[in-house]
Amino acid sequence: MKINSPFKLLDPYTLKDKDIFFGRDREIEELYQMCFHTSLLLVYGQSGTGKTSLIRCGLANRFKKTDWFDLFIRRQSDINASLRDAIRSSAKTPIAQEAPLPDMINSLFLDYYKPIFLIFDQFEELFILGSQAEQKQFIEDIAFLLQQEDLPCKIIIVMREEYIAHLYDFEKSIPEIFSKRLRVEPMSFVNTREVIVNTCNKFDIALEEGVPETIVNIITEERGRVQLPYLQVFLDLLYRKAYEQNADKIVFSKKLLKTIGKIDDVLVSFMEEQLNLFAQEHKDKNMALRFLKVFVTNKGTKTPVLQHRLPALLPGF
Repeated sequence: MKINSPFKLLDPYTLKDKDIFFGRDREIEELYQMCFHTSLLLVYGQSGTGKTSLIRCGLANRFKKTDWFDLFIRRQSDINASLRDAIRSSAKTPIAQEAPLPDMINSLFLDYYKPIFLIFDQFEELFILGSQAEQKQFIEDIAFLLQQEDLPCKIIIVMREEYIAHLYDFEKSIPEIFSKRLRVEPMSFVNTREVIVNTCNKFDIALEEGVPETIVNIITEERGRVQLPYLQVFLDLLYRKAYEQNADKIVFSKKLLKTIGKIDDVLVSFMEEQLNLFAQEHKDKNMALRFLKVFVTNKGTKTPVLQHRLPALLPGF
């Protein structure tokens, strides 16, 4: 029987997750205040620190519904085309193909009468996959938008910190690019404990004394800084094991924790489970492993791949 865990696993938190998003109050408030002092914000941090969730759930819910209309933009095949496509797909009023970008945003604003937030998520993809021409066009577009004094638009760039150096070329045309920025730190021991306790309270999960602290120590191997995907994977597994013991009353106990093992064991188990699910769908576990290798760097981080390159990288798929 499939057990429906309430935990997010690898999915980011979104607007509807307001009541289960914890541990980032300081960062939410910092970003919220920055929005009143600038039209361009930079949010950066290590992979797995929850940058996307911070904005899609935390910051979005800090604003009133009447003051927030977001467009989440990923590069896809071209960031400039994706920006315009995102505006057109959300517009109620048809927008002319040749319309200047500020006019497109103004038209969208008049459709909803809400300030527009252009959120460029996983922005490092522009440097990994984009051409010099694509980058140049993007810089020109953003610089032009920032020159429009009364444009009801905020721009938030979200990226992994190891690509920050690439932004120095932007600074020549957009001097304010580093003026308002927030580094999203790995979550602290105290904040992670808060996440565990409050989330379990929301889902009516009983916690034995000392269990939240033990969970954090297992995940961090007692180093104190938490990879949020690890936390979600661990809590999901813990929930499913607790459910198997007693579906009527879910309890996270010290005894249960001893059956889980180290975080490395949990991650290996999770990966094996995902590979098996892939194999069930495609009848080929080796293909799943090949897929994994394509989308993972030598440093163990994820990397985007252009769709048209997949046949060459994965012959036979």
